[in-house]
Amino acid sequence: MSTFTQTQIDALTNAIAQGVTEVVHNGKRVRYASIEVMLSLRDRMMRELEQQTADVERPLAHRSVFFRS
Repeated sequence: MSTFTQTQIDALTNAIAQGVTEVVHNGKRVRYASIEVMLSLRDRMMRELEQQTADVERPLAHRSVFFRS
């Protein structure tokens, strides 16, 4: 799984909002075929980032212990 950042998602979202198909992030220029491609990628990035966050925030599994007398 890729590791996307919120900054990358924001850069892509800003480009989509401006109606441009080219994004410059950290000195790298990327040109996309269409806004539709960008929307699809942004959605994927958001899902993966949400999953990464959920994985980090998920509490560790624990085992219940029962005592018998």
